[in-house]
Amino acid sequence: MLPIRNYLHNLGENIKYILKNNMFDLDYQKMQEVYEIFEWNKKRENGSFDNVIKVLSPIDSIDYIKKSNKSFIRFGDGEIKLINGKDLSFQKYETKLSSILKEVISNYQQNVLIGINYMVFHDMDIIDDRTKAINFAHSQKIGMSYLKLCNKQNIYIDAAFGLLPAQSSLDNYDNFFEKLKQLFFNKDIILFIGENVKQYKHNIFEYAKSFTVEYGPTTNAFSQYDEILERVKKYAKSPMGGGQQIFCFILGPTGKALVYELSKLNYLAYDIGHMWKAYYFYKENLDYTKDNFFKPD
Repeated sequence: MLPIRNYLHNLGENIKYILKNNMFDLDYQKMQEVYEIFEWNKKRENGSFDNVIKVLSPIDSIDYIKKSNKSFIRFGDGEIKLINGKDLSFQKYETKLSSILKEVISNYQQNVLIGINYMVFHDMDIIDDRTKAINFAHSQKIGMSYLKLCNKQNIYIDAAFGLLPAQSSLDNYDNFFEKLKQLFFNKDIILFIGENVKQYKHNIFEYAKSFTVEYGPTTNAFSQYDEILERVKKYAKSPMGGGQQIFCFILGPTGKALVYELSKLNYLAYDIGHMWKAYYFYKENLDYTKDNFFKPD
């Protein structure tokens, strides 16, 4: 049975949700949606999803990446929208891209780790009320999409493991980022990044043996997928780069498709997304909410 504090928390959040959205005159369908959100969060907080789908915590995800020496691709609500035929602000829907993303998340994968959002299925010590409210309201919707698409044979990493300080409280953030930076220790890093994305002065790749940057389109990058792939291949050494080479991508959904292709060719590639930006925000003591961390670059 759920502890009384969790029950009251759930009840209070649902009441606030109803009040905020003026939902007193809801029809049955809307009331059913509110009930389903309530039930999802109750299951999330009491651990009911533990036997449904295996998603590693943020810290365990980092350890698993390092131990496995595999590529990784992260799936959030943007990738789910593309799979479902919808445009993003920085990437229009394309049939081929949607098909690749669906193949990645739905199949059993041996060479690449797949990330989905841990806190959709698990309770976390979330850092601020805004993030807590967003997670409460939207976990059920994206969680249902994950359950529909995911292959239960996979062990999933947390899609947001690199953004932990933006979401949850930690005793020591220095130790967390030290752990992240160790992923790149003594490696040859080739980073493909959107042309409008900043290279931040606090470098998450500071332990790398070498660091090379290539640029791609910030919007609709998939229109140049083949060209970018050929540019990537010019850097490729022997498969797995002799254990030293990692291709990293801050290139939206196109970067995920590229990681998947490289993983099939036995090259090591990371879909790092906002990881570098999170490190910069921490070092500059910026507020993840007030300073618009999640605003597209």
